[in-house]
Amino acid sequence: MLDAGLTADEVTALKANLAKDYTVETEAPAEETPEEPVPQAQTYTVEAGDCLWNIAYEVYGTGTRWTVIYEANRDTIRDPGMIHIGQVLTIPAA
Repeated sequence: MLDAGLTADEVTALKANLAKDYTVETEAPAEETPEEPVPQAQTYTVEAGDCLWNIAYEVYGTGTRWTVIYEANRDTIRDPGMIHIGQVLTIPAA
């Protein structure tokens, strides 16, 4: 027997019960995924000598993406081979 007249088995049982009383279950914290900035469209004002190919090359690094600019501006570009100085074009995010 131990202090307070308890047997070793009784003390072990009491410790187990105490541990249950003080155990707090928590949910694992949700993994935080960093928010990636949403790419924003920008604008480009046509200058002398510009064509959609050159603008695409300057913005995207390849002239072959001129169609992306054209599609985004179909309401203001009647002929993709003819854009005008001062015309403001929407440049979709890469």
